[in-house]
Amino acid sequence: MGSSQSTEHPVQAAIDFGTTFTGYAFMFNGENEVYTMEPKDREMTCVLLNHDGTFRAFGNEAFYAYNDMDLESQFNHFFFQQFKMTLYGDRLLRRNIPQLTDVSGKKMDAMQIFGLVLNEFKKRIVKHVNGSKVQKGATFDESNIGWTVTVPTIWSASARQFMLESAANAGMNLQNIRLVLEPEAASVYVTSLDIKYERKGFKVEPFSPGQKYILADLGGGTVDMCVHEVLRGNYLSELYSATGRNAGGSMVNKAFAELLERLFGTYVIEKYKEIFPTLYGDLMMNFEVRKCEFKTDSLGATFNLSSELISVYKDEYKYTDSELTTKLKEQSGSDITFIRQGGYRLKLTNSAMKSLFEHSVKGILELLSEIQKECAQDNIRILLLAGAYSESDYVREQIKAAFPRFEIVTIPDSRLAVVKGAVLLGFKPRNTIKRRSRFTLGFYSVVPFNEELHPQELKEYHENLPQCRAVFHKLITKGQAIEYGQVFQRKSITQYQQQDTKNKTRITSLWRSTHADPKFCTSDHGCEEVGSIEMNPPQGGWPDNLVHEQQLVVGETELVLKFCNKTNEIDVEKRLEYSF
Repeated sequence: MGSSQSTEHPVQAAIDFGTTFTGYAFMFNGENEVYTMEPKDREMTCVLLNHDGTFRAFGNEAFYAYNDMDLESQFNHFFFQQFKMTLYGDRLLRRNIPQLTDVSGKKMDAMQIFGLVLNEFKKRIVKHVNGSKVQKGATFDESNIGWTVTVPTIWSASARQFMLESAANAGMNLQNIRLVLEPEAASVYVTSLDIKYERKGFKVEPFSPGQKYILADLGGGTVDMCVHEVLRGNYLSELYSATGRNAGGSMVNKAFAELLERLFGTYVIEKYKEIFPTLYGDLMMNFEVRKCEFKTDSLGATFNLSSELISVYKDEYKYTDSELTTKLKEQSGSDITFIRQGGYRLKLTNSAMKSLFEHSVKGILELLSEIQKECAQDNIRILLLAGAYSESDYVREQIKAAFPRFEIVTIPDSRLAVVKGAVLLGFKPRNTIKRRSRFTLGFYSVVPFNEELHPQELKEYHENLPQCRAVFHKLITKGQAIEYGQVFQRKSITQYQQQDTKNKTRITSLWRSTHADPKFCTSDHGCEEVGSIEMNPPQGGWPDNLVHEQQLVVGETELVLKFCNKTNEIDVEKRLEYSF
């Protein structure tokens, strides 16, 4: 791993807030060692809160503390698991939306929970930093640390903003925080490694300049992918916009949970979870282990069923012992069998286990197929796998069978690739990764009406002169390479003669389109508004000849929309959280 670049912070830390597991890492400026969370590199993503909503415990400690409580104590606490996926989806997030529901049905504001967890990790990291190294008696607090927080590619702009606001609630300075995409972080980590492997007797160095590859970060909740070409100077160029799907390993666990509901009934399973949450958790943890061990040629898997589950099932339907035995035999089939021998066991055949992976694996393969099709001319042959789900033999076998031409490489320390890469990315310039725009971007414009070019329904009048509204002034074409700090602009002059128009509010709006060359800001041209700025006229109204400039500035995960009044030297700007 090469030495890091200089940064204004003596320490760079990263928090990888995962669906199933969460971890952190940090690194001192000028050194090579990346420190990870202690005593384990990652912990289960679950949090235990007191009855008044104050923090009690996170991760493994929270899980076991809650499971050791009696029912009354559990009812008087909040326990949340795998709550990150709440932020997945297109709905607009606000401070009080959504609420999260804990395992017993109690609700709490989502931002409060995220803020409590981030605050806990902030404190842990500061303590770990100060305990790991003494530099002439120096001590560090959160202001000395640059923070990176990882987010999935599928998160909307509002979900990313939600995470930033949660960090602010945790007392973290937003000026010191960078949001980074999970697969991009893993990509930066991989290119820092000295990886070589043999192919047909030749040594391959996959990360020399000019090399192209797909990186798939297979996590618990999401599957995120990026396609990069290595440039000189440790820069990366995006060949295909980072993308992802809700197809991670937790989807397999969900399929198993749904299977239990089909066999025993939803009400029985819900009641079992409510009365015996520890036993249900043990069953799901057992499945997690068997899921990771499962291979294409495995015979199947067998799971022990607690007597408490059988009792809840029996009591709900008022079965006698003989009726229960008969019912379970009826439920058994060629793929699923109940075994009564020293207790009850559930046996799934090879095909039954494969069916639990079906939707997840299908999502992964479809995403890879889309990327391969779009990047056919790049002739990409290397597929890098990161994330805990990539350690599944079955998943790797399915990918290899579907894409035999890929050289598939599982990244060393794949579970920590994202969080370690996020630390390294925090030391690098913000233009380290040169991205490609997912959409065509442009300004909403009003121009003199041309009877031969413009549709009549877009005609309007300004100062009694016919104008065409909703003209798309293209700035960036879909698929175009863009990088941090680039400025795109449109200069123009608007004439004002009438006092009523001089006092009207001006609006500058940014639009995007799925088409490469849209002409108008309408749905027929695949367009929708990204964001806008409203500008009130200066005192006395707009000048007779308003010289102005509209600007679009590219950030890391956001765009900055600016209106510059060159006549009066007044600038207005607005940050638009935007998913590249």
